Amino acid sequence: MPEGDSLIYVITISGKFSIFLMSTANYIERAIAGLKPDVALVASIFANQINDYPPRLLKALNYPKVILPTPWDNFEKPLSEPPLDLRSIFGAPANMDLAVKEIKQVSPKSRVVMLKYFESFAP
Repeated sequence: MPEGDSLIYVITISGKFSIFLMSTANYIERAIAGLKPDVALVASIFANQINDYPPRLLKALNYPKVILPTPWDNFEKPLSEPPLDLRSIFGAPANMDLAVKEIKQVSPKSRVVMLKYFESFAP
């Protein structure tokens, strides 16, 4: 992972449909510029601590058709327990409502989907 040890996947299906998955709000823009995924799962917790995070990220990805902000829950808890909104732990930096609002402002043509716990989604 030479760009800074960020864990980022791009999954391409049949050479036509691509999914971008990023586990952190910190990344090197030139490493992802021009990927143009159809769906982007983007790290949103603490995104407000990265300078112009949504505008730079979504521009680099060519404003994906579908955006799923993630993670929004405490993923260190067992899945057998109900989800815990991270605002209860981290406060405002974990406010997904603000993250979704900013994503919609930056990329108004994108569909922003907030999944519920164990909910599936097909674009």
